[in-house]
Amino acid sequence: MRIRVFRPGRRRGGCTAVMAVFALSVGTVVTGLAVTAEPASASLAGAVLAAPVTSNYDSVQSKTATVTCPAGTTVVGPGGDIFNGGGKVALEQLLPDVSAGTVQVTAKETDAKAGDWSVTARSVCAPAPAGLVRVGVTSVNNSSNKAVTVNCPTNKTALGIGYDVFNGWGEVLVNQVVPNGGPGVASTSVTISAYEDDAYAASWQLKGYLVCADPIAGQQVIRGTVLSTSAGPAAVNATCPTGQTATGGSASIAPVTSGMEGEYAVDSVLPFDLTAGTSVPDNVQAIAYQEDPYPDSWWLTSQVLCT
Repeated sequence: MRIRVFRPGRRRGGCTAVMAVFALSVGTVVTGLAVTAEPASASLAGAVLAAPVTSNYDSVQSKTATVTCPAGTTVVGPGGDIFNGGGKVALEQLLPDVSAGTVQVTAKETDAKAGDWSVTARSVCAPAPAGLVRVGVTSVNNSSNKAVTVNCPTNKTALGIGYDVFNGWGEVLVNQVVPNGGPGVASTSVTISAYEDDAYAASWQLKGYLVCADPIAGQQVIRGTVLSTSAGPAAVNATCPTGQTATGGSASIAPVTSGMEGEYAVDSVLPFDLTAGTSVPDNVQAIAYQEDPYPDSWWLTSQVLCT
């Protein structure tokens, strides 16, 4: 974990309450597709982590990196992480392309940042499972906070989650990405919310994506949650049970004080392998910061889609 320097920020007040989206995030009530006795696929064979690709390490305000899956595989779940962002850089795009087998990741400074930083694109790749498709939903184009809900086609389940902000330029923070499903229940849908950080007059759009396929035996969503009492960084892992593969995942933040949703920057949605000597992912780590530090607590949840 990297220790970073913060500057004092502002506080926009509100009553104390845990956000409703967090109730869904921790999985107290879950919906989705229960795994059937005879799914279309028995497993997701051959899943690997692509060799990551990192952008230039400099002080340019916006950076993009693109990773390509190995030959014979395509993307099933995107990921990305920022080095030395210090809460002043946020992930603005995790864009999977199943036809090209690529993931494009963009990060932008949320405030002027003096130091250098970089962004890394990551991908969980696999031979294309039966029924593989990417679906997406685009929001209205205006200057308000917004959310989109993306659903897999009927009788398909989710493997990976992506998003993209058009014309946000670091003033829009995507920090609530909440799939449905839970232990023993596959995800079929995701709700993605984005918030303006500072007063931002320009119109912008939020695009949400799911990588879906025919159901696979044992699919489920596992969550890990931590309560942070500092500006950050906060980090939490969500780990698939032994023998399962992490195909994708997401990060979700819920401030204890309502009205502060635009004060959090997601630094990493990082799929990796906890088992030494292999390249099969089984974990997703979420890292986040308060973008403008203020004295309040917040919940960070990592969500991993397992097969």
